[in-house]
Amino acid sequence: MNVSSKQLILITVFANAFIIIALGHGVIVLGIAEIYFTFQAIIDLLFGKYVENFLLWLASVIGLLGQISLLTGLCWNKNMFQFKKSLKLLGVGLLLLSFGVLYTFLLNYSDTSTLTLFSGITFLIASIALVIHTILNKA
Repeated sequence: MNVSSKQLILITVFANAFIIIALGHGVIVLGIAEIYFTFQAIIDLLFGKYVENFLLWLASVIGLLGQISLLTGLCWNKNMFQFKKSLKLLGVGLLLLSFGVLYTFLLNYSDTSTLTLFSGITFLIASIALVIHTILNKA
């Protein structure tokens, strides 16, 4: 099966967005949590409040930057191959870092980190496939 770079990017971004996070008495997917925690932290910082869940905020911002980097790489034309390749690798690296920070936070503060790890398996496989595809291919 021949999978294009664009398909791998979209699979990686969607798999990352649908990682399940269980906090307290609720469950949320990472894509919604990234937006919520980022805006909540901005509001807290603007009004001088202490950001309670700093690691969640950090994981959210890093994840959003990774997704933006990957999706921006879809818009560049083929003449900018090296820049596109760098954007893809940066985006995947940021998403993996975000997942690591999130998992570390949940490992320390929640008993449900296993759920996050299992729901992130698809993302981990897709991101590894994207890295290998980016390094080996010239387009």
